[in-house]
Amino acid sequence: MRRIDYRGIEDDPLDSLVSARPEAVLAWMERKAALADGTQTWYPLVPGDWVAKAVDAARDDLLRTVNDYHTASHDAATVAKVGLLVSIAALRHDEIAILAGVPYGSITRIVRRHDERMADQTYALAIARVVSSALARFGDHVSPAQSAVIAR
Repeated sequence: MRRIDYRGIEDDPLDSLVSARPEAVLAWMERKAALADGTQTWYPLVPGDWVAKAVDAARDDLLRTVNDYHTASHDAATVAKVGLLVSIAALRHDEIAILAGVPYGSITRIVRRHDERMADQTYALAIARVVSSALARFGDHVSPAQSAVIAR
């Protein structure tokens, strides 16, 4: 029996989701995302184009200090750009493919590589410099809600 066939017969569990507080809705979405593909939900802190500009500005430094953290087809700067477009810009894969200039189908693999490399202090420090730069560029444009997320 389809959901539409239940109308009026019993309470629809999605009714409580629609009327729930935003925190409850977010928790539900995170649970469902984990069930679907195991990915983490990210919060957009900085616009994607600002992240891309910050990575592009740091490209030489990234290639010099952490290029051994590349994938077979992508250098460390591209891995960093894709990883940060997911984690601090919270972009969709189609948006990331355009901004990073990578094939849509390779994004999950590149993000996985970025996440693995974040365990390495050298890579993590290089990424922290890029994030700092992106946040500084964004500076005065940060809303109170974004400031609260950054402070977490």
